[in-house]
Amino acid sequence: MIAFFPEPYPDELLYSICARYHIMSRNNDFRHTVEDLFGCRQACAVYDFPSRLAALCGRLPRGSSHTPASLIRNHTLFPLYQPFLTDYSAGKIAKDMVASDQGGTIHCSIGVMASSIKSPRFLRYCPVCKESDITEFGEPYWHRAHQIANLRVCHKHGSPLSDSDAVISAPVNKHAFIALDYNPVIRTGNPSHGNLERHITVANAVSWILQNNLPTLGFDGIVHAYHRFLKLRGLITGEGRVRQEAFRQTFLNYYGEEFLQEVGCPLVNGGHQGWLAAMVRKRRNSAHPLHHLLLIQWLCSTPEVFYRACLQIQPEIVVPNPLNLSGIHAQHHQPVSMAVDRVGSEISKGSALVQNSPLGKRRREWLAIVRRSSGVCRKQLRAANQAAFGWLYRNDHDWLYDHLPAPLPRAKAQDLRVDWNQRDQHFANEVRRSAQVILSEARPKQVTVTAIGTHIGCRTLIQRHLDKMPVTADELRQWVESTEQFQMRRLDIVARRLQSEAVELKSWRLVRVAGLRPGYSPAVAARIQDWVG
Repeated sequence: MIAFFPEPYPDELLYSICARYHIMSRNNDFRHTVEDLFGCRQACAVYDFPSRLAALCGRLPRGSSHTPASLIRNHTLFPLYQPFLTDYSAGKIAKDMVASDQGGTIHCSIGVMASSIKSPRFLRYCPVCKESDITEFGEPYWHRAHQIANLRVCHKHGSPLSDSDAVISAPVNKHAFIALDYNPVIRTGNPSHGNLERHITVANAVSWILQNNLPTLGFDGIVHAYHRFLKLRGLITGEGRVRQEAFRQTFLNYYGEEFLQEVGCPLVNGGHQGWLAAMVRKRRNSAHPLHHLLLIQWLCSTPEVFYRACLQIQPEIVVPNPLNLSGIHAQHHQPVSMAVDRVGSEISKGSALVQNSPLGKRRREWLAIVRRSSGVCRKQLRAANQAAFGWLYRNDHDWLYDHLPAPLPRAKAQDLRVDWNQRDQHFANEVRRSAQVILSEARPKQVTVTAIGTHIGCRTLIQRHLDKMPVTADELRQWVESTEQFQMRRLDIVARRLQSEAVELKSWRLVRVAGLRPGYSPAVAARIQDWVG
């Protein structure tokens, strides 16, 4: 447990809070800070979707009001992505941020790694916000609303954002939490003057989503809402298809090629290709929030209007908020029975029209199969019910994967292979034998852990895993010599040899033959006097 933790500022990244802790704690090494906060030295400094939050909250001072859910909601970028995910994906990502030690999988699951919109290379800041923060709080800090990819301006002041020297995911030191400097370099990419208002509108939309804890809509729910708005614009045919070429041209006329290039979302030639066309098609993976915001702004001006319209158009698409993380433990999976309870409560929220349709019938059949198959993994469930699985896979893919049992974690092979009790007893015997061999050598050699480990041939294993071998540790404590003990043993050997050769024992002779350097301890000096007599 740490003695203190900085009080977070409004809209501050958790990364920034940890950076301020590093400065206040006066740690010389970032690894010491990582160990203080997360209980291990392997945790990385991640600015957008940090993990190990349960470990962090468990080490905060007593009385702290911070929870993993509050940190995710108020100090990470997850709330910006949450509304555009499925319930299952959002819940899994949130739980991985709480308990997982595999932070890289979070970026894959949320779609950052595969997105055409790449994360910024440097942490960014608003020069006006920096000066305001110094005046109000006494120090600057990283705002999360400034770290969104391709966001060019500050939503508060409309001023261009500047790149700092703090490199994101720096390969040199991935454990470094870098605080915002009082006098950072200013490297701004000023947007064109004619597009400044559009950049500010996008920045305001990002800020609004970050500040409101919005529930997920799901892939199908979002596409359905988009189609409703496109139909009002006359861009849907009588068969329910999108007029892609007209859709693309109208969208391009609204924003202009220059603005879309500035935000990194250019349109490719041909209305049936590119990210815009994919946004209104049936989806199997997530899209970047910036793509959603551009489309929402064109359809209905603000995300708030879009969200309110979604609740009125199709109330059943809104699902429970995945940030209800009470009772989360280290395990990342749910039993099949828990998954059944969750899907049973959600299906009851659907409309009567869906329940009485062929789709509703197929869903009820699948839920019954899941209930009867408690304890069965996904692969076995699919193999035993190929027809039902195949129909839902083709016609209701997102719902199907939201209502499958969670994948079972793989067991670590090392835990099954190593018997540490047996290994402990084996190495204890080897330590005893090796120490006796070293002590019997003609030329005296100090008995150390390194010497014993080298003689056995397992030096690294003994040094790194001694905490798992208590018997071996006790044996080492019994045989290992200190420098003083080794010097006295050399004196004894030299003195006995000189006596056997009938050489007079003198202090200077014992010191020289034994190879003792000046500055030896009083105990060694006393042993010399004992031999000299």
